[in-house]
Amino acid sequence: MVFRKWKKRKYEREMEKKRKDHEILDRAFKKKMKKGYEEGLRQNLQFRSR
Repeated sequence: MVFRKWKKRKYEREMEKKRKDHEILDRAFKKKMKKGYEEGLRQNLQFRSR
């Protein structure tokens, strides 16, 4: 029983760590996408203004 509890806690800790890593990556990805999107808009405006 104790072993099962320990195993579960270990699994939960792993999942928590994975979730945090994923959130960090997700935030970075969204930031990059937003930057790319704004860059694209700027280029689009420059292209249209010609």
